[in-house]
Amino acid sequence: YVALGGFARVSFSLELRTPLPGLGPNFGLHAFLDGGRVWTSDQRFRDGGDPLGQEKFFYATGAGLDLATPVGPIRMSLGYKLNPSIVDLVDAADLFAAEKAGTPISDLPQHNSHRWQFNLAIGSSF
Repeated sequence: YVALGGFARVSFSLELRTPLPGLGPNFGLHAFLDGGRVWTSDQRFRDGGDPLGQEKFFYATGAGLDLATPVGPIRMSLGYKLNPSIVDLVDAADLFAAEKAGTPISDLPQHNSHRWQFNLAIGSSF
């Protein structure tokens, strides 16, 4: 939703892993906290500033299950956006229609269910 993106970013990820008791060495649990920010400080590329608040720090947390298989690890995680922007909480079609019509997006219905994100990763993990 940020039309021009950004020229700078900073991010972090903190993760805690532990074996899943009783299921053997191939199963584990993980919990995480992620955060980051993307911004543009060059005024030539700032079209009216940051009216949607997309250049602040955003954070998410979550937990999941790890499974070691003969072909590599499989990770299933459920994450929760701690401080989502308004564009995270509204439907994309509604946002597009509001932008096209010139109506404020603050009037759009917000869905807290959009805070949740499921992730499935197959392959090497860090």
